[in-house]
Amino acid sequence: MKNLFLCSLVLCLFMAGCAGSSKFGDENRISYMNADLLHLKSLSSENKEIDELLDKANNISKMNERCGSISLNEVLDPTCERFYAIELPEFERSYSRVTGDIRMGRVQLENSLKNRLGKIEACADALKVFYVPIEQLIKTNVNIVDYVPLNMDGSEFKVNYELSVEYDKDVLKWMQKNAERWGEQCEASVFDGQDHQFTKIFIEQVERVNEEMRSSGADVMVRHKINWESNTLRRIDESLSFFLKHRTNWWLTNPSISYYINGSKVEDFYIVREDNWNTFLEIRPELYGRRGTTRSFAISKSGKKVFSGEFPKDGVKGRWAWDH
Repeated sequence: MKNLFLCSLVLCLFMAGCAGSSKFGDENRISYMNADLLHLKSLSSENKEIDELLDKANNISKMNERCGSISLNEVLDPTCERFYAIELPEFERSYSRVTGDIRMGRVQLENSLKNRLGKIEACADALKVFYVPIEQLIKTNVNIVDYVPLNMDGSEFKVNYELSVEYDKDVLKWMQKNAERWGEQCEASVFDGQDHQFTKIFIEQVERVNEEMRSSGADVMVRHKINWESNTLRRIDESLSFFLKHRTNWWLTNPSISYYINGSKVEDFYIVREDNWNTFLEIRPELYGRRGTTRSFAISKSGKKVFSGEFPKDGVKGRWAWDH
């Protein structure tokens, strides 16, 4: 169960609205973040932020291992609730910001032929800033509308709920800003202006980064996308297209998230866009328009669930689970 990202939400006895947050941390990704911090520490001069993140990473790993053994039909203790709702998301956001700044800084090299290969490699590595965990990109919302007793002896009750899943707009804005920044610093090195296409050697480096991130358990992949005019086969444009994939089966491109109340699954959401690729960000050369473009996604559901037994004194419990 450790590879599931779950969110425990205490749903109040009375009518209340609750917001979803980070779920169980994937063990592979947490190990990767720790190793990546050590790698960046070896490349850079003294960096207090990296040192602070490394200190936190050890505790994050221990807490994730302890809390990750709790099954869907068990109740998270307050320490684990805080860990998944606050501590883990804060660590992931800090990791994305600090490592992103370092990688973007590495691409500011001299544009001499001697350093050209190093800059291409650095620009490919800088794309890792867009490989965010799915919990960081997807925002979940829960609203327990009310609960209804179904008989006088209190042996059954009904819960009415409203759920929604969407791309986090703030995260998309952050990605768009970094895509523009990446393009300004890297486009001259990775794009062949005469042939109007990304260089072959750069695409090879992108594939290397993709494989590294896939092995680390990343939720995001990137593909080199070329659009052709159907009649003339003229190249319309090309881009680096970032998309979400299924967490446990990497060859699938439609991740899903489920919501549970008191251990019973009540709804499934499939993150599927019309292009069937779940693309949320495209980076393209300035020749073809705006360097960074994002796409939105949102879906809402409402429903009800009937439960047997007395209504719990501390309220019903809800959780999100990815690809389960």
